[in-house]
Amino acid sequence: PNTAFAVAIDNGRNPNGTQRRMIRIGAGFGTYLNYEIYRDAARTQRWGSTAGQLVSGVTPANGKVTLTAYARAQGFIVAGPFEDEVTITISF
Repeated sequence: PNTAFAVAIDNGRNPNGTQRRMIRIGAGFGTYLNYEIYRDAARTQRWGSTAGQLVSGVTPANGKVTLTAYARAQGFIVAGPFEDEVTITISF
């Protein structure tokens, strides 16, 4: 309770610079689909791992915090299975 925290999300396993990308698995392997993770429902505030992109706060008296991530894929590509893996770091 009453503990300051910050939550960061890295750029995943397949980034192109700071652009997050999912890689297609199976048929068509090696094709990428750009996507982004946001801190807000309007999808205007990137959730990243640098200053100004973290989600931070102070835990309430019950010590429980719920955070919601919003995402959007970018571009048009043939449907298929894509995947990525991001690391979430919680500092307190």
